[in-house]
Amino acid sequence: EDMEASERPHGLLVPQKHANLRSVGAYKYSVREAFQRCLDLYLCPRVMKRRLNIDPESLVPKLPKANDLRPFPTSICIEYKTPYDGDEAPIIRCVSCSPDGKHMVSGATDGFLRLWEVSTGRLLKSWDLNEIARKADPASNQTASIAIKPVVAVEWNCNRSLHCALAVIGKCLVIIATGTEGESDIELTSALLASAKKGGNVTNAKAAKAVRWTALESTSESPVSAFAGASGPLAVLVTNYEMASVRWHGKGDYFVTVCPKAGAASVLVHQLSKGSSQQPFSKAKGEVQLACFHPNKPFLFVASQTHVRIYNLVKQMMVKRLISGCRWISSLDVHPSGDHVIIGSLDRRLAWFDLDLSNTPYKTLKYHERAVRGGCYHPKYPLMASASDDGTVHVFHSMVYSDLLRNPLIVPVKILRGHTQRRKLGVLAVAFHPLQPWLFSGGADGKVFLYQHI
Repeated sequence: EDMEASERPHGLLVPQKHANLRSVGAYKYSVREAFQRCLDLYLCPRVMKRRLNIDPESLVPKLPKANDLRPFPTSICIEYKTPYDGDEAPIIRCVSCSPDGKHMVSGATDGFLRLWEVSTGRLLKSWDLNEIARKADPASNQTASIAIKPVVAVEWNCNRSLHCALAVIGKCLVIIATGTEGESDIELTSALLASAKKGGNVTNAKAAKAVRWTALESTSESPVSAFAGASGPLAVLVTNYEMASVRWHGKGDYFVTVCPKAGAASVLVHQLSKGSSQQPFSKAKGEVQLACFHPNKPFLFVASQTHVRIYNLVKQMMVKRLISGCRWISSLDVHPSGDHVIIGSLDRRLAWFDLDLSNTPYKTLKYHERAVRGGCYHPKYPLMASASDDGTVHVFHSMVYSDLLRNPLIVPVKILRGHTQRRKLGVLAVAFHPLQPWLFSGGADGKVFLYQHI
């Protein structure tokens, strides 16, 4: 009580002892303290709050102009006209270009695989793979109705010295000698296809139950090149379930096939030079949609509906699992450097993964109005493209720097139009020219276009 009120621990209040709670009276300084608090609020100094005047445009990252990022494809230069019988042209499901950039193959829903000359748009060869598939797998034709099956995937050998292509139709994968090799490539191509012409030799017990190699009768078909030894379908790989995709290894000997409904045998790795097949997995982890090889490491990318798993084939273990955040993965491609992956999905997303950064997408691009059907990198130029059911192809400048501290630069530069929608489908196939900044696209309207930079 002898201390000043300001020095007391409880202010004006002096603690007192009471016998019970009923003896505690009202606080006699309550009105005084309330008045002092109001006085403090009234006399407190006002602080000037400065409002930040920031230009909203300065918050948006500055992207380079599209004209500074040339070359990239800008307009249609050549249309490859598909011959057809009936009222509607067949839907183009897949396209692939040769490594030398001189020829291109396209697969359609009429079961034909067509070989085109890139520079002129001339149709050089046409193979009826539906008839070949029926002869190779007569058991399925007895139970199933006689319906024309589409060519769902086609891949030209990515090795420039090896002139052959793979086409998927139903349960069959057809090995085709394109007949476009020059004088210096005859021996290499013939050696690669020699084992396939004999019917293969599958020694793996698991793979032997899942796939069967069958040689086809040689035809007297004249090749495109005067130096070529053989031309046309040479062998067929028959599986128990329908195939969905096929992809080559970078060296051009191995290739991987995917049968989504086959369970543990959904992913099969084949070696063309030996005519053999392997089944790398003994258990199925989800329904596999796509698979492809790493460009320079012994890695295999396996995409299910929502995730992508990366396996080390030498150590036989999973290295990484990419969480896409997509509902249904429709396309998968690996950057030539091997450090980046793009994934397209049916829920309009295009996800870019930086494998050194995280297992979640570095960028998720939502530029399309409908499902994304294809996405791919250019093998030489810093370009990326995505195709969608909205009938457009979006081209991106995608620069990947050697400096690991710099993030990739992704800039949308062009929207390519020309295809029309049919049955709610748009552009189903997209592929870059291997040497030029050109782009091939195939759509549900039955047209194949070549876009060039002008």
